[in-house]
Amino acid sequence: MVNDMAYIIIFLMPVLGLLLLLILKRINNIKRGTPIFRVLMFIVSSTAVLIEIVILVTSIYDWDLFILAGGMSAGVIFLLWAWTITLRTIRNQETKILSQSNSLRDVLVKVQEAANQLS
Repeated sequence: MVNDMAYIIIFLMPVLGLLLLLILKRINNIKRGTPIFRVLMFIVSSTAVLIEIVILVTSIYDWDLFILAGGMSAGVIFLLWAWTITLRTIRNQETKILSQSNSLRDVLVKVQEAANQLS
């Protein structure tokens, strides 16, 4: 049977996931609607669903919820670290692509100016 603590955690997980999403969004200066925000939203929501499933299975089979929560805290710390590294990598790639496109745009403008001078 599912105990009361599991119900409380299951109901709090969407709120905690949303709070974590907003904190990571603020820390990494991510704007809504961008591809990196969608990646962040997918990572946070999939992890929240995974945690809810683990808690539900734990409470159904009468495992010790507090031992599992202690072990999961280390996993959550690792996930936060992995998310931060992933977001930095995506942000760096996005910055490089934007700088390359700007340099190509400058080259095209110069070529167009040269073509206009020749004609």
